[in-house]
Amino acid sequence: MEWAYVAGYFDGEGTIVRRRMDRGYQLEITNTDLRSLQQIQRFVGAGSIRQRTRRNMSPRHRPAYRLGIYRRKDAVRLCRAMLPYLIVKKDKARFLLDTVENQRFSSDLPTKTDPDFMSKVRHLYWDRKCSLSEVAKILGVNAMTLLHFMMRSGIPRRSRSEAARLWQQH
Repeated sequence: MEWAYVAGYFDGEGTIVRRRMDRGYQLEITNTDLRSLQQIQRFVGAGSIRQRTRRNMSPRHRPAYRLGIYRRKDAVRLCRAMLPYLIVKKDKARFLLDTVENQRFSSDLPTKTDPDFMSKVRHLYWDRKCSLSEVAKILGVNAMTLLHFMMRSGIPRRSRSEAARLWQQH
């Protein structure tokens, strides 16, 4: 098996999904032929295969299986390997690579005991009166990730009335 075959199969049967909860990405290939998905899984060395279940499925339909690549580093590795051979999903794969490579995750953030990072957040949020999303943009992190960091670190948030007053002054 070669990457060109996997890319062609992915172009026809695959999809790139953005997860809402963690804003990560996953690759999925759905097909009724379990053996081909198992061979692709062995070749790429990643993912899990699950049978798709549907309510009220007609008895004339064959069961469908989904190969899911859920880990970020595996999805990035596969997109890089398939990119030269992709046609239909080339733009989506490029977008995934650009997004993931420029994204910082909570595991990339300094720990809550890092005094430099905590003081930067406090300074931007409280002294310079930046909004949470502005602080996140300056620090190059996701706003929800920053919010979780602030909560874990004990950095208080503004009240709604104070936030509304600052928003009106902007």
